[in-house]
Amino acid sequence: MLSTVVTAAICLSCRPDTPVNASRLLPPSSQSKPRSAQDAVAARVDGAPIFASEVARQAATEGVTPHEAVQTLISVEALANAALKRRLHAGGEAYEAWKQILAQAWLTRVFEPEATAAQVPMEVLREVYERNRTSFDRSRMVRIAILDLYAFPKAGQQRRQSAALWAAELMQELRKIPHLTLDGMRQVARNEKWLPRQLKFGVEWQGDNEPYSKEIGKAVMALREWGEITPVVEDAAGFHIAMYIGERAALHQTFEQALPTLRESLSLAWGQRHFRDLTDAVAHRAGAVIAPEALVRQTLK
Repeated sequence: MLSTVVTAAICLSCRPDTPVNASRLLPPSSQSKPRSAQDAVAARVDGAPIFASEVARQAATEGVTPHEAVQTLISVEALANAALKRRLHAGGEAYEAWKQILAQAWLTRVFEPEATAAQVPMEVLREVYERNRTSFDRSRMVRIAILDLYAFPKAGQQRRQSAALWAAELMQELRKIPHLTLDGMRQVARNEKWLPRQLKFGVEWQGDNEPYSKEIGKAVMALREWGEITPVVEDAAGFHIAMYIGERAALHQTFEQALPTLRESLSLAWGQRHFRDLTDAVAHRAGAVIAPEALVRQTLK
């Protein structure tokens, strides 16, 4: 349950992997007292004080800064107030419980129903789908290791002719290597014979016509077995030989078809953001006021 995760994050004195123990929880701030005459008020929520000593304890427990700790304390106090105003404290035992238990009741009855996967806004889902469209709607993609002898038109005709001869020589050399591997392709490119000829090595996902040209795409799409290589492929950029090392099948999933996956993948992140927005609003309505000077003194200790 998301409320369990959130409650663990805002618990005043327990770790997320430790069960809540009422005897270890701080009492409501309305019952809190300064630990000394120098114990300043760090914040107030609807008039109730949060003392610097409470902030220090929270910071030490969570391993966070005093500023972060006071935000946690404000959230808990505000949630407890919200729970009380909704009469979620009915019953003597619950009424006497600590404010974390009231906050839990608020999370369970108010927050959780608004933070389900079904509540993620449609515009957010659409935005994520469009931003990651190739994950849902794509043609077959082949993973290739590729050797390139570039010969762009601006390099001149001499480079083009030389690159054509070298590519044929390179193909003969590759065919003599038994069980050609990815590392084998890489080592060829590093060979002293090929370094002066500017042979380049790379690994890419290749579709029909990207990121390499449609000529390379056509040759690559004909590959089916690991280690299988293309013939020498010529295009405007030069000459290329590619080796098959894997693939992703084609997928054509519309936005409507992808909705269950999108909702499931976004539900946790959406719930966390919704929690932050909601607790900020609750704290604002509760009149939370921070005393910066008290936090500064805690920070400097």
